[in-house]
Amino acid sequence: STKRFEISTPKEKNRVRYFTPLELKAMDVYCRNKHVPQWFGDMCRVARYTGMRHKEVTRLITMDKVEYELDDKKRLWITLFDTKNGDDRHVALTDKDAIESCLRLRNCKYTEKVFYRLWDEMRFKVARNDSNFVFHVFRHSAASTMANELGLNTAVIGEMLGHRSAETTKKYIHAKKGTIASIADQMAVAG
Repeated sequence: STKRFEISTPKEKNRVRYFTPLELKAMDVYCRNKHVPQWFGDMCRVARYTGMRHKEVTRLITMDKVEYELDDKKRLWITLFDTKNGDDRHVALTDKDAIESCLRLRNCKYTEKVFYRLWDEMRFKVARNDSNFVFHVFRHSAASTMANELGLNTAVIGEMLGHRSAETTKKYIHAKKGTIASIADQMAVAG
């Protein structure tokens, strides 16, 4: 009998995903629903514009190792001390609604149980059966927007997300369909 051998490669368990514009719009609609507490929408908005982790956003509620500063250009600077990697992180917000959301979080009645119940309900309505539709995808969405729409380089995106390694940042950046189409159009003209 012939011996067979197989080559196997480990599968990386990454959430290779970002929120699409349609999903973000549907999420905004869901967050405006009467039964959804304002803090839930505020958490989503802050994460969407900053790429902050869920745990970092909840620190805005407890004000644990967090400091705010409003500069002369009405930009809100959030300093998160001792983040996941042990470093301090400086986050800037200029979107008026996101700033208001951030400030409102200090006085909200957040509970983890209610958060996850609402998230599951929103997942069911926006992306039914997608187990990768998680809060952490806001980080991927923010990084992908910075790369695709703003044209930022990996080093700057990593700084914005509070990463120490460019390799970590690369896992968060996903080429969007529109970006790939635009490159194809440019290649046709250049070729």
